Amino acid sequence: MIRVLIVDDHPVVREGLRAVLARFADCEVVAEAGTADEAVSLAALHRPDLALVDLRLGGGSDGVAAVRRLPALPCVILSAFRDEAGFLDAMAAGARGYILKGSSPDDLHRAVRDAAAGGMAVDPSLAPLLVRRDPLLSPREREVLQHLALGLANKEVADRLGMAESTVKTHLESIYRKLAVYDRTAAVTEGLRRGLVRLPDGGGM
Repeated sequence: MIRVLIVDDHPVVREGLRAVLARFADCEVVAEAGTADEAVSLAALHRPDLALVDLRLGGGSDGVAAVRRLPALPCVILSAFRDEAGFLDAMAAGARGYILKGSSPDDLHRAVRDAAAGGMAVDPSLAPLLVRRDPLLSPREREVLQHLALGLANKEVADRLGMAESTVKTHLESIYRKLAVYDRTAAVTEGLRRGLVRLPDGGGM
């Protein structure tokens, strides 16, 4: 059973999504939120398997911000429009999918299943944009991130890689930008999720 959190500021839309997902025996809507703040609270309370998140939330927040605040939860963005900028922002934030609200019930169900299983669910009209995103980390950036995963400080990373500490900081800024994160822990977490780095056997962060 895929436990779903719906995040949309329009009650009618939430009701419609709930009704659509109720058609499928492997889906259960466990909570509904109207804002990013509510989504974070309800995700902690109900521990869903996936969130369906509206791109344009009310209350001074948006769906991309909600995705960033739910890093451990697979999120599929829902949008009424083919918003290229919103799509790229959502993917950079770590969303596992982006589909249009005009999609069929079967397409929505397929997106939920694919994202919950660890795959990607992207509207076919937007998929070509994926190849135009910022490139993944350079080999040197991967080395820096791998050393962060070992728990090393910037100076230790610099010593091991034979570079200045200021150069490590420059690489970190680039890593943060490319992975759409804001600190070392989030960078390592995202790097692990994307398979860019690995933890040592028997070790932790």
